[in-house]
Amino acid sequence: MAATSRSSVRQPLEAAASLDAMQASPAVQDVIHALRQLFEPGRVETTADHPMGSVQHTVRLHHRASGARVTGHESTRQRAIARAYLALVNELLDSMPELDAVVSRSWGIDPPHPILPDAHNYGLAELKLDLIPADGSEPYADMVLVRPGRRVRLRFASPRELSIDEGGPTELGMEIVDAAVHRLEGLTVRVDNYEQGSGALRFVARSVEIVEDCRCGSG
Repeated sequence: MAATSRSSVRQPLEAAASLDAMQASPAVQDVIHALRQLFEPGRVETTADHPMGSVQHTVRLHHRASGARVTGHESTRQRAIARAYLALVNELLDSMPELDAVVSRSWGIDPPHPILPDAHNYGLAELKLDLIPADGSEPYADMVLVRPGRRVRLRFASPRELSIDEGGPTELGMEIVDAAVHRLEGLTVRVDNYEQGSGALRFVARSVEIVEDCRCGSG
């Protein structure tokens, strides 16, 4: 496994120092502390040399949990700090794909659903919820996701636990993950948003299928 470049993490880590001096929320402070341990000079030369432990676990899970905690109940200042720091976490993980893969595999992070594994690269253009379809079929939620050159409509069967954070729904940062491993009453797919500080759309569903797929324009 290739060595991790210290230059790839130095700039975000230095930026974290200034954020740490501000009034960040406890969740963000936890992320800062974990990252400083992980990238302490001389601590690790390659991700292969670093045993899996609480530091990576904290980084990954707080990265996600922090996003869920950043709601309208926090001050605008706190939300701005949290969004900025979560962006730094994303940058660090993106610069170390091998670490991200190891963390996900070791700690049971739900994998992207194969129906649209790069859903985060799309924007949410339409959301439709039909709880009592005229044809007597089961309830469903339709989402139209778009990116340049493609427009796809996904249908989620029997959506449950639908929530939209204050300020939403946001159109960016959508993730569709395979939740079948949890065996939750037949629910196999989960929609979430790990990037946005506010306005995230979340729900679980029995299944998902593509009902329209247009590759003839930007949508």
